[in-house]
Amino acid sequence: MKKISISLLFILFLFSGLMAQEENADALFLKQRKEFILNNDGSMDYRYSHQLKLITYLASDKQYGESFIVYNPLFQHLTVSKSETTMASGRKVNSPVNAFNEVLPQFAPNAPAFNHLREMVVTHTGIEPGATIDLNYNIHTKAGFLPALMVNEILTTNSPVKELEIIIKVPQSQKIGWQLFNSKIIPVVKVEGDYTIYSFTFRGLKAIAHELFQPRDNRLQPRLVFTTGKQLFEKITAQPAFALEANDGMNALVESVKSKETDPLKIALKLQEIVITEFATNMVPPIYMGFKMRMPTEVYTSNYGNEPEKALLLAALLKQAGFEATLAALSPSAILDVKSANPLLFTEYLVKAELPSGRSIVLSPIRMQDQNPIVSQPNKSLALLVPGKALTFERLSQEHNLINLNGKITIDNNGKAVGVCSASLSGIAQPYYRVARNEKVVNGLFADGFTSQDIKESMISENQPLALKVSYTIEKNNILRESNGLSFLTLPQLIGDAAFWSFTEIPTARTESLELPSTIDQDYVLTLTLPANYSLLIPSVQKKIRNSAGAVEIGIKQEGQTVTIKRKLSLDTQVLKPEQVSELRELIAIWMNKNYKQLIIKKK
Repeated sequence: MKKISISLLFILFLFSGLMAQEENADALFLKQRKEFILNNDGSMDYRYSHQLKLITYLASDKQYGESFIVYNPLFQHLTVSKSETTMASGRKVNSPVNAFNEVLPQFAPNAPAFNHLREMVVTHTGIEPGATIDLNYNIHTKAGFLPALMVNEILTTNSPVKELEIIIKVPQSQKIGWQLFNSKIIPVVKVEGDYTIYSFTFRGLKAIAHELFQPRDNRLQPRLVFTTGKQLFEKITAQPAFALEANDGMNALVESVKSKETDPLKIALKLQEIVITEFATNMVPPIYMGFKMRMPTEVYTSNYGNEPEKALLLAALLKQAGFEATLAALSPSAILDVKSANPLLFTEYLVKAELPSGRSIVLSPIRMQDQNPIVSQPNKSLALLVPGKALTFERLSQEHNLINLNGKITIDNNGKAVGVCSASLSGIAQPYYRVARNEKVVNGLFADGFTSQDIKESMISENQPLALKVSYTIEKNNILRESNGLSFLTLPQLIGDAAFWSFTEIPTARTESLELPSTIDQDYVLTLTLPANYSLLIPSVQKKIRNSAGAVEIGIKQEGQTVTIKRKLSLDTQVLKPEQVSELRELIAIWMNKNYKQLIIKKK
């Protein structure tokens, strides 16, 4: 009797949870089914179906009026077997012939190598609040197009799912490596004929919350990863593109760069800049091309490529310049498992190059970055795709990210400020690549208080991959802003400060964890000498808070004509639980309070 009561309570709890989701959602997937099949002849099938109930006008008018299916018609065949709407009245409406339209995917314009790709747009008719859409289609893939049957499936969507079924069907002789993350569901495994079938059933999946600063790469969402590939990455890296061959044009380009630069780091950064700015980027997911990359020479001649192709082009140019260069990729470390690892897990393609000094650098082929993109990425791993070798991963670490500014400034009776400042930046706050390209950029590291025109002299005493130290001589006219008989002075802040992380609004309540761009320690100390006839409107301020999100301290004190300002912020937890967000909000509210970012000065 006790077991029956517990079971009934669980069912009632689950049912009430689903009812709450339906009441608050714009739409609800009553059922989703995804079936991944590896046939005996090496071909593959992906069968998808859903029953989607529309609840609000937003869902019927904006969100789910169309379905989009991308495929490669040279190697794949799409069959839509059902597109039917059951209206609220019970009437059934099939999508007419003209509701099926093929278009070029948005990510493949102006690129002949990708112009054969197609996106089927299925327009659903008869939709309204209360209607249910039934969709069923199959994509058949020819043998040899993909190196393996592989999946990286995030189980949650923008709407809650009442029931999701995932089926994996492979020949008995075929072994698969699979891993389920952030879920405790156990598959049912059975044998039917020549096939082994793995069945996963999930119920009551919540919708993905639309909240800012969610953990990146959806790594905390339930996810299923699997692959059937043996030596999967060896197959990919065996392609001719990984030989990194160069043509005469590429050789001439490298020689031109080397004739103007002798510093190895600057040569590498210049080649990166050329690949980014002079070659178009088409964000075509590699899976639609079967993870087959064009030769760097072809990418160079065509003047465009997708991310891994541009990475191989950059690697080829670096190789021609004398560097040892390797294609690399970032992947969320929390969802990495050797037996299920596959290239669908890669979130970003990069190039790792070895400098003559023995130090390595990592470069993006599609975006210029101030700092090495693998610095302070503790939740990611760097995968190295070396021809002829198994995939290896480097777990990335958290560096000490620091912003420190110390200054002594004197203001005369005319509002002119003169003095010196010293800045130290480390970890992700250190714009190492940016400074290496042009040392003059250190004059523009101030976001508030001073501009580059106020810097009379700057001197870099250290510029290492993780540490920058700069001293400044300051001379600024009219540092005081007059208003209503008072003078206002904006306190200096450096670029990279947490105040510029777009914390425009942090709600008091949150359903998902919050991930900061990084942990960071910020420390500003400014000693200010005022003219004899000036004093602070509020001569003393002291704020100090420490909680689970970090700590903040604001101290302003005037003694005679000397004012000492100390501002410190430590954010030492990168991923905050929902219940911690209010404590982060408390810290940020003080740090960004304009009354603590400026001084109000009055005449005596």
